[in-house]
Amino acid sequence: MSSTPADRPPLGTLLLIATVCVIVAAWVRASHSNWVAPLEPYVEAGYAQADALTSFEPDGLYHMRRVARALEEGSIAGTDPLLNYPDGAAIPWPPYADRASLALSRLTAPEEAPARAAFLERRLSQLPFLYGLASCALLCVAAGSLFRSRAAAMVTGLSYALCYGAVHYQVPGIADHHAWVSLLNFAALVICARAWRFSHLCDARRSAHQGVAAGVLMGLSLGSWVASLLWLGALQLALGLLWVQAGRTGRYQQLAGGLRAFGLSFHAAALLLLLPAALASPWRETHPWMVVNLSWFHPVELLLGLAVFLPRRTGRFPALAVPAAIGVVAALLLALNLGPGAGMREGFAWVSRADEFMSGIAESNRLSWKYLGWTGLGVFLLPFIILGWKDRTVRRGRPEFAALGMVLLLAWLQAITQIRFVEAMMGPAALAYGWLVAGVLRRGMVWLPQRAAAWRARPAAMRLAITFVVALVSSLSLVGIQAASAITAGGGAARLDDAPAARRHLLEWIGARSSSPSLTEAEGSVLAPWDWGHEIEWRTGLASVATNFGSYVGVEGYRAPARFFLATDPAQAKAILDRHQVRYVVRSSRLTLAMEQLQRSYGEGLPEGGFVEQFEDAQGRERLRFQPAWFDTMAAALGVGVLPRPDGGFPGLGDPDGPQLPSTGTGQRAPLDFLRLVHVSPIPDAHPQHGGLVQPFGLIWEHVQGAQVSIAAESGQELRVELGIQVGFAGEEVISFLHQTSAPPRADGAGPGLRARLRIPYATALPNGDAEVAYAKWQLIDRASGEPVREGELHLSEEAVRDGEEVRLD
Repeated sequence: MSSTPADRPPLGTLLLIATVCVIVAAWVRASHSNWVAPLEPYVEAGYAQADALTSFEPDGLYHMRRVARALEEGSIAGTDPLLNYPDGAAIPWPPYADRASLALSRLTAPEEAPARAAFLERRLSQLPFLYGLASCALLCVAAGSLFRSRAAAMVTGLSYALCYGAVHYQVPGIADHHAWVSLLNFAALVICARAWRFSHLCDARRSAHQGVAAGVLMGLSLGSWVASLLWLGALQLALGLLWVQAGRTGRYQQLAGGLRAFGLSFHAAALLLLLPAALASPWRETHPWMVVNLSWFHPVELLLGLAVFLPRRTGRFPALAVPAAIGVVAALLLALNLGPGAGMREGFAWVSRADEFMSGIAESNRLSWKYLGWTGLGVFLLPFIILGWKDRTVRRGRPEFAALGMVLLLAWLQAITQIRFVEAMMGPAALAYGWLVAGVLRRGMVWLPQRAAAWRARPAAMRLAITFVVALVSSLSLVGIQAASAITAGGGAARLDDAPAARRHLLEWIGARSSSPSLTEAEGSVLAPWDWGHEIEWRTGLASVATNFGSYVGVEGYRAPARFFLATDPAQAKAILDRHQVRYVVRSSRLTLAMEQLQRSYGEGLPEGGFVEQFEDAQGRERLRFQPAWFDTMAAALGVGVLPRPDGGFPGLGDPDGPQLPSTGTGQRAPLDFLRLVHVSPIPDAHPQHGGLVQPFGLIWEHVQGAQVSIAAESGQELRVELGIQVGFAGEEVISFLHQTSAPPRADGAGPGLRARLRIPYATALPNGDAEVAYAKWQLIDRASGEPVREGELHLSEEAVRDGEEVRLD
């Protein structure tokens, strides 16, 4: 197969094919956008504008926060005081993806903070869409050039355009870094495939220039997402095998000079690009050899890769000496769990889903029949194509297929291990499909020479072959795209499932009542499940306790939501709120649907038997059944009519006594005195898994010290307080309940006699958020007769409730 330029389709033809594929890719992605439109009740109440589309993808929201901080502070930060509050934490992501977003946003970003936030949300949520289109065009043109076939270009472009695994990360409304990293990796792969052609490697100077280009791209990729180390490793492994092959006699021996020039320039360029990010990484101080976050490990790895190509001799022993020595040392460190060895073990746990946090994320699921719509049926062809590329590398002297084959092999293994890597796999996979079609068409002409002219004269045959392969690749992938369209409406502008929009409005309600002088200062934090964390930081201006960064930024903070919501002791729950300076607690209606995840993040000390068990219903579907211990948890107490209690009643705000928990050691129930309900979502959640019960999408509870109401009393008397509370929205009542509590007198350490004391979390003079106290009364009761000795109206100021001031009734 000749590699002369005359064999290749004209560049104009390839650009025309790429344009068609990009149009298809743009249509598919734009039709299934991830924008969230505001819900009607909030628009009617004036809380949101009808055209205010927002993103809810958590990783993208943190990218927005990081870029917003850079516009305010002048550079991309490596730490964040609002993560793992109040301790703060190092940011797991390297800075280069956010530097690219900053460069594309700086000139046109508004000066005013609110306008700037809205601008960044729209701008950054469109960049992955553009990166995805650029990847589609790049792969399309590269396939036509590498395989010298218009059919290969068309199949490659359409396969990538229609793959749901790629679409998932590239729709408008997503601001994650995956599409940016994939574009860099695809470009590096294409350069390597072109640079490793036999004729190119015979020119050492040309190889050095192309090595610099590929190294710059890999340095940028590794400085954007550390998981690119796997892609880098695939290219290094392929290059190393060619280097060893060049040390033997045979055709590859004449490529030694070009391989050495490429290897040296590739690693040197990648190292120089990565070094500024590595030197600025806060992880190198606390975890100097960490693999999953940027540390000394990564520049040292590139430095060792550079060392492999330092020997000038090309004999077999010199070629093997350096990599063999590196391999032996690495194996010893790994076996002894020392230095870089410990970091490598952690990296393997991350990739293999053995890590506790990663194993509980949906994107970490293995590629099973359930997720086959992410790839299409073409994924079953890839192992055979990899074997074909190996044959061309080893037996036919085509070194460019070493890069394609090794990257595709490791990307395929990654994708079947974690579906988050399907997008990265689809670049080399699309090239593989294009190569397959080009080969089939070309073989047809060779094997049937008498019909070759007729074959060429029948464009319908080529169209049929292209259609067949694209249909095979995209068959189930189109099912995945259709599944995505089932949860979108209004041209892809709003999701039919109101949960993302309802969550947005809950957090915007908090944000409207919070004021922070800067993006690095906060008046407390918000406690919610960890997948709310980044949206909390972006929309409220307050700090988060747990986020999508999981245990990497702090194990205690990562476990805090689970240990709070599953606590059965109010004192233990309040200690968690105090430790993390929590101002608001958000109790989502979807919390009950994530109990397995909540229990996994609880850690040691989970009650025997847990809080849920799995079972199959009559239709064979997996369901969760709540155990009796669930009904004594904070999660159950802070909900509204979530599940029936064993006695047939419903806990929560519908009960006459309000939300209650058993007080420690007494077996009696007492209302919480450190949390007050301040907002109830007016949006009902009728998710099928709620078992027919309808409940608000979320409730916001404010953490306060509670006013200390006290009165002098005698033995045999009891102080009782009753508050009638109404929670409204836009002037209409949403829910009402009673807050009733009582306490006997105890010895007063401040003076002689006995005093009865109660903590009350609601102010009577001013609204408590959206909650108002309709009436508040107190009584000093003689327990023997049940008659009041004294009584009156209760008046509590906001300051007394917030600061825990004492209010004496005598």
